[in-house]
Amino acid sequence: MKKVLKITWNIIQVLIIIYVVLIISFMLTSNRYGYGEIGKYVLDVDNNQFLVIKKTKSIKTGDIVYYYSIVKEKYKIVYSNVQSINEDNNCVLDNGNVINCSKIIGKSHRKIPIIGYILNSMKNKICFLLFCMLPVLVVFIYHVYKFIVEINRIKRKE
Repeated sequence: MKKVLKITWNIIQVLIIIYVVLIISFMLTSNRYGYGEIGKYVLDVDNNQFLVIKKTKSIKTGDIVYYYSIVKEKYKIVYSNVQSINEDNNCVLDNGNVINCSKIIGKSHRKIPIIGYILNSMKNKICFLLFCMLPVLVVFIYHVYKFIVEINRIKRKE
């Protein structure tokens, strides 16, 4: 039973570290528009959904595409349907905008609601402390405790 608990605790520690590293890396990897960008993917949290946009240059009529737009003096990722593409390589969108096809980020790849909710919560300092720093602190305190126990065990042997 002790061995099973030890293995379970080790797995939980690894998962906590992976979880924290992923959250912090998402928060730190941003492009010039302020959005997370990893390789050929742009990451956004919109309406508590984690949106993964795959960059692409192959745009066709009828595609739902994502592009940067300025809303209230900030860049925001907006999506729209492509109505048509004219000979100047401009996309005419459902919302009436005309945008050069080279300015389009790409097409939606995936929407993940739970991760979006977690990442949106991390913008709040208290939630960041509770859900990111507290698990790391628990693992750290556990290892300090194990270190102290080991030192005491060695001292008793001497």
